[in-house]
Amino acid sequence: YSFFFFLGSYFYFLIGIYLLIRVARKIYPNVEKVNWFIPLIYMSSPLIYFSIFSMASHHYSFALFGLFFWSLLKIQESRQLKHVFLLGLTLGLVFLIRPTNISIALAIPFFLKDKATTLNLFSWLFKDKGKPFFTVVLGGLIPVFLLLLTWKWETGKWFFWAYNGEGFNWTTPKIFQVLFCLKKRWN
Repeated sequence: YSFFFFLGSYFYFLIGIYLLIRVARKIYPNVEKVNWFIPLIYMSSPLIYFSIFSMASHHYSFALFGLFFWSLLKIQESRQLKHVFLLGLTLGLVFLIRPTNISIALAIPFFLKDKATTLNLFSWLFKDKGKPFFTVVLGGLIPVFLLLLTWKWETGKWFFWAYNGEGFNWTTPKIFQVLFCLKKRWN
């Protein structure tokens, strides 16, 4: 089980690298050797750890972020609804993997070339009675609905919160203990 888990996580890491190369080549078409950039990112970031040794969700998020930016580039090129649907589906999966990662949608204005391109894309999303916008929403809701359906099937409830009793205590934060605790170690 562990072997195939790590094999699958490395597979998603490789998909992320592949999509990063595709996006980088699309953004920088005049740069002859984009390939040297990828090993540099791999070796100088925690990606090497997360792709080989970790059971965290970072490599899945990395692959989905690559798919998000690739589908955003495809929407810029062709404005086809299949790419808009893929963007929504990707955002839905990103939300399922780690809900705070949905903030990747805030990167859209920074990723696009300029303010005019950003405004043009957002105005296009609401043209034709909002058909592209609703396509994004539909694509995003499909993975979330599948999760709700799974919860209903497994627990009998449409919404299930697995983290009962856990959370951040806003009245007495333990910032010093978290940052400088001697008990922080691998168990």
